[in-house]
Amino acid sequence: MKIKLLLCFLLAIQLFSCKKSNVKGYADRIIEPKKIQKNETNEFVKTKLNCSKLDGFIKKCTFENYTFEVKETTEFPIVEFHNATNLYYYNFEDSFDGIGSNAYLFKENNKKILLFELEYEYNSLVYVFEIEKSDIKLVDKIKFQISEGNYEFNIFKRTDGIYIDFKQGEVKVKEKISSDFIIQNLDSETIKNVINNNVSWWDGTYTTKIEIVRDMEVNQLEVILKINDNNATLKFLSKNNASSINLIIKNFSLDKILLNDEDNNQEYIIQKKGKDYWLSGKSAYLINPPNEKYLLRKITK
Repeated sequence: MKIKLLLCFLLAIQLFSCKKSNVKGYADRIIEPKKIQKNETNEFVKTKLNCSKLDGFIKKCTFENYTFEVKETTEFPIVEFHNATNLYYYNFEDSFDGIGSNAYLFKENNKKILLFELEYEYNSLVYVFEIEKSDIKLVDKIKFQISEGNYEFNIFKRTDGIYIDFKQGEVKVKEKISSDFIIQNLDSETIKNVINNNVSWWDGTYTTKIEIVRDMEVNQLEVILKINDNNATLKFLSKNNASSINLIIKNFSLDKILLNDEDNNQEYIIQKKGKDYWLSGKSAYLINPPNEKYLLRKITK
């Protein structure tokens, strides 16, 4: 009798445990996501901006007291933001030859986020701008894979940061917005020069020193590049030799200038990254292989 009672007691414990486990599992799947959404996630209110377009690409949007305008130059598009007190220019590093572009404004209390989307055939490239009081800054750039059909973006604020929620059919992707993304904020004079195809803001003297190893002997080679009034001269100075060549400015943008000799046999490129300048190009490799890039010092403007 005691054995039967013990077996019944153990069976009752097992049934109670199974029931409790099943209920908890159901609660994990259904209630917990609702709890997270309610307590840890705040959705921003979204507005799709009405903008003037040309061939599907945004040219100008006006919202609240802001104007967002895309300006084409010979090499790249730039975006201009302005309100009553401030004017900002940003250099887009990406091609606009896709399907189209869209702009969305998201607001949550005093927080404002502007998404500017470049739409391509198989991906959507989203620039994330934060608007705080009268300041505007570009904080991130995120690419989403897309296929045929409608898709949408939403913005959520969670305990660990702000997220973009991308949805297309059954595909759902959450990407955290990073504040580490840096893109050049350009001054008005620079933009004026670029739009007017004025290369003068590249004017200056750029130098670097390179160690050349020839026949087991190490020599210092000084490279001096001068750009002035659409003309460029490249000099090479060593202990026993000096030479120079005249270069032609073939192309330029905000962060890159391409220089060729008169016969197009030599090619040099100066790239600007932040406050640094770098010399590269097909001919730079020949100065001292296997090096392909050299840090330059700009000593005059």
